[in-house]
Amino acid sequence: MIDVQVHQRRSVDASAGVRRGVQKRMMDAASQGFSKSQEAVASNATDTGHLLQSGYPPVEESDGTIRWGYTADYAKAVEEGSRPHWPPIQPLLGWARRVLGNESAAYAVQQKIAREGTNPVGFVARGVDAMKASLRAHGLASSVRSELR
Repeated sequence: MIDVQVHQRRSVDASAGVRRGVQKRMMDAASQGFSKSQEAVASNATDTGHLLQSGYPPVEESDGTIRWGYTADYAKAVEEGSRPHWPPIQPLLGWARRVLGNESAAYAVQQKIAREGTNPVGFVARGVDAMKASLRAHGLASSVRSELR
């Protein structure tokens, strides 16, 4: 005869532990992604610091969504580039003075943007790539296991 007995010593709410573990790992990956995007903005896309300062770090919303991003009105155009358009000269005058040391160069830049648009910087895409790489490298298992102990 074989007699098997199973006794439960303690109750574990596994679903809550899994949720906490996943959220902690996702928040960690989002933080790494945001940091990488900030590095890309600082080195590629700003001369005034406004875009960099408009970044908001990862926050968890009530539905569990984790969100980070940039609030500057021109963030999307810097991220994705823009089609040819006639930009206002005022911001370009300041940019040309600060970056090129020659305010009058703004008119040539304005004409170039009108002909060619602007190139994408991809600072958010770099952050997303960093998030994906972090999740691939570390996965969710260890974070979930630590919550179930």
